[in-house]
Amino acid sequence: MTSPKRLDETEPGAQVRVVRLLSSDARQRLMQLGLVPGTIVSVRQIRSRGPVIVRLRGCTLALDRELARSVEVANDPGPAPGARP
Repeated sequence: MTSPKRLDETEPGAQVRVVRLLSSDARQRLMQLGLVPGTIVSVRQIRSRGPVIVRLRGCTLALDRELARSVEVANDPGPAPGARP
């Protein structure tokens, strides 16, 4: 597994796993959106300005930079939790 980084630092097209939520202020909102540790996220679009576009659990979300900065992810998603080998 690669070292964790923030969601807003990932590359478009990357598939990452949420490692932890960094901001206690944003935790509730992120959890409501389904961004909880263990969730696999596909990064669709990241530009120098504007929202970070991600896809998870069949939904596409536009996250503002502040929320995206609050999500720590790892590049190597590995198997999904509970998946059989």
